[in-house]
Amino acid sequence: MTIFLILAPFGSFALLMLVTSAEISLLTSAAICLAVIGIDIYRGRSIKMLSAGCVVIFAGIGGYVTLVDPNLSSSAVKLMTDVGVPRRQNCPASRRRPIPSLGPGLPRSS
Repeated sequence: MTIFLILAPFGSFALLMLVTSAEISLLTSAAICLAVIGIDIYRGRSIKMLSAGCVVIFAGIGGYVTLVDPNLSSSAVKLMTDVGVPRRQNCPASRRRPIPSLGPGLPRSS
């Protein structure tokens, strides 16, 4: 079930890019990422780095499209998200540092 929550923003982004503008698609996907983080916090789980990174990427690109270049093509927006997500996730690996957990997580049983 958790994997579906983590991947929900990507599915919504792809679907919304077919029917609405890039601005609405990006900001809605960022809101869905924040909702997934809220669910994790409510259930006492640790925050997933993929969800946290996607909030930054979707909101950042959404802000860019809203404030700087509203005429950016949909293929350019898709390319920026496709490049941004793996790049964000591979930064700690390239520095040879593990990705830290962002919360208490579930208690471990012995």
